[in-house]
Amino acid sequence: PKWQLVYYYYRKWASQLDFDLLLEKLRGHVRVKRGQSMEPSVGIMDSQSVRCGNNASLNGIDGNKKVKGIKRHVIVDK
Repeated sequence: PKWQLVYYYYRKWASQLDFDLLLEKLRGHVRVKRGQSMEPSVGIMDSQSVRCGNNASLNGIDGNKKVKGIKRHVIVDK
């Protein structure tokens, strides 16, 4: 479909929280299909300092590592 139609429905569902419910149900079905329980039991969180190129809007500094750039985070379930 055209991107305008996709964007319209995304905005409509996102404002009604339907999109979150859809993703939650889909995630549960995928986990069961992979032989896991429907709900995760453990989550692992990690972060990484990333040096930025010429993008001045993303400038920051990681105080511990003295790295100019941004810090990105990821959470993985078990």
